[in-house]
Amino acid sequence: MERPEDPFCPRFARISTLQMEATTLSQGELSVTEFFTKLRIIWDELDSFRPDRVCICKSKCSCTVSSILSQRKHEDRAMQLLRGLNSQYTNIQSHILLLYPLPPISKIFSLVIQQERHIMTDHVTASMKTISNSNFPCQPNGSTTITCTYCNRVGHQENTCFKKHGFPNQDHRNAKTTNNNNQKICTYCRKTGHTIDVCFKKHGYPPGYKFSDNKPGQINNVSTVRDATQPNGLDPDHSSTETIQITPQQYQILAELFNKSESNAPNVHINQIPLSLMIIVMIPLKV
Repeated sequence: MERPEDPFCPRFARISTLQMEATTLSQGELSVTEFFTKLRIIWDELDSFRPDRVCICKSKCSCTVSSILSQRKHEDRAMQLLRGLNSQYTNIQSHILLLYPLPPISKIFSLVIQQERHIMTDHVTASMKTISNSNFPCQPNGSTTITCTYCNRVGHQENTCFKKHGFPNQDHRNAKTTNNNNQKICTYCRKTGHTIDVCFKKHGYPPGYKFSDNKPGQINNVSTVRDATQPNGLDPDHSSTETIQITPQQYQILAELFNKSESNAPNVHINQIPLSLMIIVMIPLKV
C-alpha cells in the first residue's frame, strides 16, 4: 500500500514504462548517435525518479556494497546499449562483453562509432562496385574487362561500337566505315576491290587502260600495248574493227608500208614502229 509521505510511490508506473523502453529499445533505422541519445534520455529520466543514494553514516563505511551496486547499474546500461544495436555490430558486441570489467559507457560508445564508420565505408565501396558492374558487366570468366559483343574488341561496348554505329567523322579518309568482311574479293586474281565478273585479268583489259603499277616495258623502242579486246585463239581476220588513234608520222609510215608491200622490202626501221602498228601491218587488208 502506497504511503503518502513517499514521493516515489505514485511514479512506479512511469518508472516501469521507462525500464521497459530501455530494455526493448533497438537501433533500427537510427544511427548509433541517434540511438544512444534516445537511450540516454531514458536513463536520465530514470535517474530523476530513482537517484543513486549516498551513504550518510557518520563513521566511514568499510563495506563495498555501494560501489558494487553502482557497477551493476553500469553493467546493465552497457548491456542495454549493446543489445539494442543492429546485427551489423555483432563483432563489437562480442568483443566488449568479453571484457572485465566493462569499460565506461563513453568508451563503449566510441568503439561502436568507430565500427559504424567501417560499416559505412564498406557500404559505399559495395555501392560503387554495384554501379560499376551495372555499367560494365563482368565477363563469363569473372573478369571486369570491357569487351564489345559486336566486334569482340576490348575497351568499349556494343552501344558505343564504331564498327556497328559508324565513326564520328564519316568524311575522314582514314575512317573505316565498313566491315572488312564486306570488301569485294576476286576469286580469280585474289585481289580486293572487284569480283570475278569484272576481273580484267580474266576478261581482258579495256582499250586505253592505264597501268598504275609499272609502265609497259619496251623492246627496241617498240610499245607493248596489250590488245585486251581480242580473245585468245581467234583469227585476226575475224577480229572486230577498232578505231585506232595514230599520229601523222605514224600515218606516213603506214602509207610507205602499203606502197612497198608488193616488194616486201620496207625501208622503215623496225625499232621505230610501235607494236600496235606492226600488228596492223601483219593483218591483211580486206578489199
